[in-house]
Amino acid sequence: MIREAELRRQAARWNVDPMVVDLDYSLGWFVAALYQANEKAARLYFKGGTCLRKCYFGEYRFSEDLDFTAALWLDPERLLEWVERAARRSADIDGPDFEVASPRMETLRDEYGSETYQVRVYYRGPLRWGGSPRAIRIDVTRDEKMVLPPVRRHLIHPYSDAELLSSVQIPCYTLPEVLAEKIRAVAGQRRFAVSRDLYDIH
Repeated sequence: MIREAELRRQAARWNVDPMVVDLDYSLGWFVAALYQANEKAARLYFKGGTCLRKCYFGEYRFSEDLDFTAALWLDPERLLEWVERAARRSADIDGPDFEVASPRMETLRDEYGSETYQVRVYYRGPLRWGGSPRAIRIDVTRDEKMVLPPVRRHLIHPYSDAELLSSVQIPCYTLPEVLAEKIRAVAGQRRFAVSRDLYDIH
């Protein structure tokens, strides 16, 4: 794991709060560890704003959660097992601590009525502070139709420990698929569209 001083330098360079960078760093680590630790997670397709930043445009807007579509049968117990393996993988190679508290899982319906698993993973990254552990929200949608096959992308990780994650190839939505999903949101086929959808389309 990088030192806090490096994190603070990046925060100053990007002109953002260090906690934003701590989350950005930890998001990258968790995505990489998820695919490193679970062979079958290759059929979990990364999408959304964090996918754009982590797999396509390194200077893109910061995002705060992880969105996936499951292209295989997946129950809550298996997903939780994958999350726990990812946490152990991160610990094994000196990444952020994702075992600081037990993950929490819920089964919900997303904006389109599809069953979604929502997991909160608690973590401590390089930024030292005395409060409760912060959480990463993970949303995994089942039964979402994809028009285009996913593509594999290397993780964009603009930190000095990038070499530890350089071999990971992440199965992602294509850019046209991401754009189509955002347009669908703005067009009202989702219960609400937010400013970040408009930003992503622009």
